Amino acid sequence: MVRLNGGYRLIAIDLDGTLLTSDKRITQRTRKALHSAVEMGMLVVICTGRGLPQSTEVLRGIDICMPLVLHNGAMIAEYPTGKVIGSFPLRMDLARRAIRVMKEIEMTPAIYDYAKGEHLLVCEKGACRNPALNRYIEGKGETLRWVEDLTEYVDHDVVQVMTIDQREIVSRAIERLGRKLSEARIITSGRVYSDSFWFLEVLARNASKAKSLERLGRIHGISPMQMVAIGDNFNDLNMFRYAGLSVAMANAPEEVKRSADIIAPSNDEEGVAEIVEDLIFRARRNER
Repeated sequence: MVRLNGGYRLIAIDLDGTLLTSDKRITQRTRKALHSAVEMGMLVVICTGRGLPQSTEVLRGIDICMPLVLHNGAMIAEYPTGKVIGSFPLRMDLARRAIRVMKEIEMTPAIYDYAKGEHLLVCEKGACRNPALNRYIEGKGETLRWVEDLTEYVDHDVVQVMTIDQREIVSRAIERLGRKLSEARIITSGRVYSDSFWFLEVLARNASKAKSLERLGRIHGISPMQMVAIGDNFNDLNMFRYAGLSVAMANAPEEVKRSADIIAPSNDEEGVAEIVEDLIFRARRNER
């Protein structure tokens, strides 16, 4: 049986389904636990599939400085300044190829871009007939840019190519993209809005939550065995494998829970707060 100890120095926490409740809040108890962890000298790192504007919006009011691993590891920024301190961009040729393949199977691609210091979600005019993707676009905090031709727009490396579609279509797309883009990383981060619709993302091969944690570990002198990773979905599995201790939320899919060392209470039962409080308690006991 895996036991918590007081030797952990970095806590990597996913947002949706993990730190955030189902109604997208961070409870007062959880806020207090994060503040206490930082006061103890631990590095709290948010690791999410969200971009910077969407992440800072839900973190507003947490007055601690911490790194944000964004876009499933494609970018690292500082909170609350928003300064980008690292990135793993998707090559221009791979982004163009991903767009072409998605269009061939009648999917609607979109692009996250940060080429000129502005966080953009770029979509093709008149192309978005997918209600789930439309809903996603409408709720984003990035600046939205509509272009005539997405492929022509991509004349530089980008953050990622993404879309949302029915689960069966996403499954077929993953297989086809895998054959056509062996140099890229293709992931699904699970359902959005309902079990019927899933995210599909094309990233640089070296872009992952684990790779970003590796980079942060080098900067701060923290080894993988001194890291705790807390998450609830398939896009968290790579950081589960990297960190010394992996914690899945009770609301996670069974496959994700089987991959974790410990199961925490759900995101609506303040599971993150419980784990962080336990880590703080053990760290304080070790100091005596």
